[in-house]
Amino acid sequence: MRKGQGILFNWIFISIVGILFLVLLVSFAFQYKKIEEEKNNFKIATSIDTSLSGLNSENLYTSLSYDKKIQFDSDCDNFLVNSYKVPLNDKILFAEEFKDNNVKVWVKELKFPYSVGNLYFLAGNKKYYLVGENSLEMPEIFDVEEISLSNIGNQKGKFVFFIDPGDVKDRLNDYIIVKEDSVVFPDGSELPYFNELVYGAIFSDKKLYECNFERVMEKIKAVNQIYLKKASLLSLWTGCNYDLTYFRIVNELIENKEHESLIENQKSLEFQNEAFCREVF
Repeated sequence: MRKGQGILFNWIFISIVGILFLVLLVSFAFQYKKIEEEKNNFKIATSIDTSLSGLNSENLYTSLSYDKKIQFDSDCDNFLVNSYKVPLNDKILFAEEFKDNNVKVWVKELKFPYSVGNLYFLAGNKKYYLVGENSLEMPEIFDVEEISLSNIGNQKGKFVFFIDPGDVKDRLNDYIIVKEDSVVFPDGSELPYFNELVYGAIFSDKKLYECNFERVMEKIKAVNQIYLKKASLLSLWTGCNYDLTYFRIVNELIENKEHESLIENQKSLEFQNEAFCREVF
């Protein structure tokens, strides 16, 4: 009887050890897979971040391809690759959430009228339909098609209207309406834009665009102070006939959100620079 109990005990012991070993093996495999996924996410995120940092000229672009589709998302401060977060630091990135194995990256300098810095645009294989006369210049890596209002049907993609879309917009979910100095989003809200920021509205949603617009305003305030000092010194040293008021009111216009007046002020500043003292910017 004791011998039988001993054999039974041995089998129970072996079974428990086997189960524990199997659990450990499965747990190890799971952890290993998780680590490999995190390593892969890190590599992809690093390659995207390197592309953003490497494209530091005024108008460069590239296309990245991966074996598997990645889940990409971003906010004002970070971008995420399959939930792996990478800080953007001072980069201003416009992108919508997408899942794709192709990532297209474009950098374009923002001038207002002096150089404010680079804007970064990122997308998957999304198609963009431009409706109405426009002067946009988008790199060939992006799938862009000019289309008339009457030819809009069941196409999938984002529609960018430069004319009044009328009732057509009621059957679309993904679109913006570009006016002279503002952009209308699907919820009916209207936000200002100028120069290269129109591309920001195209490549992002309202929430990200609005956040990045405020970041751009802060950059303009900082850069404007630098050019104010430069213009002041040049006025003393070279006798440049420069009205510094245009520089001095920029911060006030931004803080008061007088964007239309800001745009007009910068146009006057550009004219003054061309006419009297090109050495400033």
